[in-house]
Amino acid sequence: MGVNRSLILLNVLLIFGLVLSNLGCGGSSVTDTVSDADMVDDDMENGDDSVVEVVTTEDDEQTSELDVTITVTKTTVKPGEQVELIASVQGVKATDIVLNWLNITEYGTLSSTDDYSVTWTAPNTLAAENTQVEVLQLVVTAISEFVSVGASGIQTDTQILTETNEILLKIVQE
Repeated sequence: MGVNRSLILLNVLLIFGLVLSNLGCGGSSVTDTVSDADMVDDDMENGDDSVVEVVTTEDDEQTSELDVTITVTKTTVKPGEQVELIASVQGVKATDIVLNWLNITEYGTLSSTDDYSVTWTAPNTLAAENTQVEVLQLVVTAISEFVSVGASGIQTDTQILTETNEILLKIVQE
């Protein structure tokens, strides 16, 4: 008897679900649109203070390369000196840009591994050599999320671009 009641309850819930799904999405249609301004105004009135960033593009072309520039204050240093390295990324409409500075040869030290501006400090002494070459790399990853609305519905696309740049710094004994 308990199994029959469970089956009846399950069938009633299934039919109820089908009826609701046939009613639609709460009355939305192509002719009853809501503008972005209406949505922003409604969010403000409801006290929703979350920040939403919308990236729009003038055309459908997506950038396929990063334009990374690294400014280095000097490339030849004495032991103990510091070098300022500043990265900039241009021409990409990215949702998120991640920087990763790598100290490949590990002769000196980096002040940070994920900032746009970092300081590299040369070691205070050199080993037996009079000259050492420090190899630093900057790996830049840009993540872009695109959303478009068309007749076929909402389309999303995620593009991940990465570029690795190598910086050579020479440490010279006096």
